[in-house]
Amino acid sequence: MNPQRVRRPLSPLAHAQRVQKFLMAVLLIGAAATVANPPKAWAAPADVASTRTVIAIAIRDLTTSMVLFKRVEASANALIEHIATTCPAAMGGDPRNGTAAQQHTRDAFVQAGALELLLGELRPLSASINSEARTIEKLHWSQPSLRRIIAAKAAGLHVVNLSRPDLCSAAAVARRNAFASVPPAITSFFRATKALVPGDTPTWADLVHLLKPYEPRSEAAAARRVRVLQARSDSMFSNFSLRALARLLDAVFGAN
Repeated sequence: MNPQRVRRPLSPLAHAQRVQKFLMAVLLIGAAATVANPPKAWAAPADVASTRTVIAIAIRDLTTSMVLFKRVEASANALIEHIATTCPAAMGGDPRNGTAAQQHTRDAFVQAGALELLLGELRPLSASINSEARTIEKLHWSQPSLRRIIAAKAAGLHVVNLSRPDLCSAAAVARRNAFASVPPAITSFFRATKALVPGDTPTWADLVHLLKPYEPRSEAAAARRVRVLQARSDSMFSNFSLRALARLLDAVFGAN
């Protein structure tokens, strides 16, 4: 006999931590751009001016996110409290050992919870994020590759405007059909997110690095500051988000 090795399903938190990196990349921190720096054969004045604007926006965005971090925490905590008081253990337990369909539904709720939590964290920053997106969209770039990357960055910022599903209502729908399928509200949520952000978007630090060929000498210190602020912001949001995610999943599935 050659018994097959059975893979134990992950706990909600362990599974969520696997998708958390991607979700934070899309919504908050970003993922490194996969294109090389454009050659500095010729930098149009508009490219230089646009680069200067991006550096200023990056500093403003990263600084604002840290200055308003208490509001970010409060917004995320409000979402967790809403779930915990309105529909505690809404899923009625963790169907990790159920059928393939039930496990698929369960995994969808884990991802939806992580995504909704991050959107909740961004809510206090939405006004400034929307303003930044509108500004970036108006900038000019000579390189087609840069235009695509900047467009992806702007699209990623617009994610803050997505309507979030009510996890309590979605959990009630899932329980009624014994978790046999993902509720339509969750499916639509994923579809809307993917439509806005189909792939990776760069962090502010990565974007500024990518624009270095067009960076005026007068902006060198500001560009270095972006990298420092990025590291601080990433650390703050990553640490808090993982702790908050554990609490949210306990509220949705019930404490393990």
